[in-house]
Amino acid sequence: MKNFKLLFIILFALLLFNGIAIAEHAKLFIQGGIVADDSFSFDPYFWTFGSGVDIPLGSILSLTPEANVITYKMKFDTFWIEGSAILNANFGKLFAGAGVTKWFLIFDKSYSGNTDFALKVNAGINGESMRLRAFLITPFDNLFKEGMVIGATFGISF
Repeated sequence: MKNFKLLFIILFALLLFNGIAIAEHAKLFIQGGIVADDSFSFDPYFWTFGSGVDIPLGSILSLTPEANVITYKMKFDTFWIEGSAILNANFGKLFAGAGVTKWFLIFDKSYSGNTDFALKVNAGINGESMRLRAFLITPFDNLFKEGMVIGATFGISF
């Protein structure tokens, strides 16, 4: 357990120093949106709120780590924390990419546990100070078949 804490402290320090070094070039965004299953019925639906940062990796690619809170119908008696890292290709104001995501269940009256890692595919548009995105999350063990989640977010970028 001590090694895990030390590793966590070292990783946090590296992220902090890297964040300071790239802050001049990175673009922070705060977003909110809606998430539903792949039936498009929006029953059930979930709200998502979070933030992320676009870190440029050259002229076309960017790495986008995100952290989001996902809640069922804004009741907050069921919610998850979602972490993801997406590699995006940028074509002017348009972007598209894929990466990994993991949801951590924080509270639910009927279920406890975490989800497995999954593939997150997204596409959207970046404006001067806004970001509109659609995404799809699919389990690695059942790619693009069952258990998918779809969503859309609108964000403000800085």
